[in-house]
Amino acid sequence: APHPNTTAPRLTGWRPSGVWDKENLIEYLIWKCDRRFSTWIDDYFSSYLNDWQLAELLFDIVLDDDFDGFDARMSAAYFISQLSEDILKEKKDLLIKAQENEVEACRPLSYIKKSYDWL
Repeated sequence: APHPNTTAPRLTGWRPSGVWDKENLIEYLIWKCDRRFSTWIDDYFSSYLNDWQLAELLFDIVLDDDFDGFDARMSAAYFISQLSEDILKEKKDLLIKAQENEVEACRPLSYIKKSYDWL
């Protein structure tokens, strides 16, 4: 439950008509870093771990060296690590490129606790 003095993020409407809105996605990735909202964001994203469009946007955010939104990039790396194995296998080249980030928190595989030999 959120802190009594906070407003829960509105998790509806940021994927209107089945299309991800990158600006709203970035905002929600930033909210992931706030412990008051982290569980809600995790729960929401858990429904989309097989979503190819989401995967594309998450990789775009992590790999955009001109975007300095550290919280969003870190959360994007985390959610990339949670994507389905099928997506990660298909996006292997992008995943390897993301792993080259100089900041460990922006490397998706740093969040995977199990073996990723299947890659």
